[in-house]
Amino acid sequence: RAIDIAISEMLAGWQLNDIELLHKHYAENVLVVSGAWEPAIDGWDKYLAAYKAQRARMEGPILDRSNTFITGNGNTAWVTYQWILRAVVDGQPITGHGHTTLVLEKRNGVWLIVMNHTSLVPEAPKPPTPALPGNNLGGPAGGLGA
Repeated sequence: RAIDIAISEMLAGWQLNDIELLHKHYAENVLVVSGAWEPAIDGWDKYLAAYKAQRARMEGPILDRSNTFITGNGNTAWVTYQWILRAVVDGQPITGHGHTTLVLEKRNGVWLIVMNHTSLVPEAPKPPTPALPGNNLGGPAGGLGA
């Protein structure tokens, strides 16, 4: 339960741009792998700089977490969850979704994120629209042909 609360608070801090609340749940030596094709970010200070740059381009983010799985052994825990993000980025509305995996360590009685790996899931292609009866336009799925 404490880990689930910590994740909820961390995500609230991320959405509200509350740096103190966000930092409360990250270790100073955190390793962050983003959903972009870029090197891992090593350490809170570097992560904070990347977070601030990302947030400067974003308005009104809403991040919904679902399908959370938490397990652990002793002072180590790992978590995975799915998420959907809705926001305005560079003036354009976006929706994205993906998976995040966290590794946490209990340090001085507090669960801290020591690794955060996020993966974006590309939009699944939409299935073709089936041809309607009586639609003789030809081509696949009633289209105008290839």
